[in-house]
Amino acid sequence: FASFFHMDRLLALTAGSDLLLYTYRSEAATEANDLKRLSCRGQYKQVLKFNAPLRAFTAADAWNSTPSHLIFLGGSNRAVYIYDAAHGRLAREVADAHARPISSVVLPHPSKYTSLEQHFYNTFATAATDGVVALWDLRAPSICAHFDAHTNRRERVGLAFSPCMRYLGVGSEDRNAFLWDLRYGAGAVDGDAGGADDVLTVGGATDVVSAVAFNPVHPQMVTGSYDGFCRFYTCE
Repeated sequence: FASFFHMDRLLALTAGSDLLLYTYRSEAATEANDLKRLSCRGQYKQVLKFNAPLRAFTAADAWNSTPSHLIFLGGSNRAVYIYDAAHGRLAREVADAHARPISSVVLPHPSKYTSLEQHFYNTFATAATDGVVALWDLRAPSICAHFDAHTNRRERVGLAFSPCMRYLGVGSEDRNAFLWDLRYGAGAVDGDAGGADDVLTVGGATDVVSAVAFNPVHPQMVTGSYDGFCRFYTCE
């Protein structure tokens, strides 16, 4: 995992069981001469290191478009860690969040075309090869809802919130993608989503759907598959 963090002020990355934060300064590459331009060098400095008692962090996500100081991490020990970079400490740990090591952690990433209510920033989702996607709320002591209509036993599959926060897109090893309506599934604590009313199955791929993303402007979902194709789906 590597990502710009806190509105491009920092660079966050994971290496093994370490979470590292760096400040950086990049030089403007304004030289007309190609060799001089390529030789431009920036500077960076490690400002924080957090080590967790596990083999490795296996998933992570953080906000960059908003000035949040929280970094969300999933571990090989099946735990979820929420790290407070402003105070340099672990804010929360959820042990045994899944039955197998966590493969994905996703946050709602707002679009400049969509405004979200404040409570949506307490929501995040995790996935693992136990075949479960879990929906969490920072204010709740345990899982809010889970989704298991997809197939996920070996590969890392795609996971993404829609910009409006009404849906969660989920990839699958059965060559489908699923669109989970959070207005239904998130309402039941420890509830099973997967009924006809709250899930739309999207086919067309011929291999594992390993990536899911949403158009920030239009009601459109795109999936990436091991078959080498990206497929675009538009709501009609």
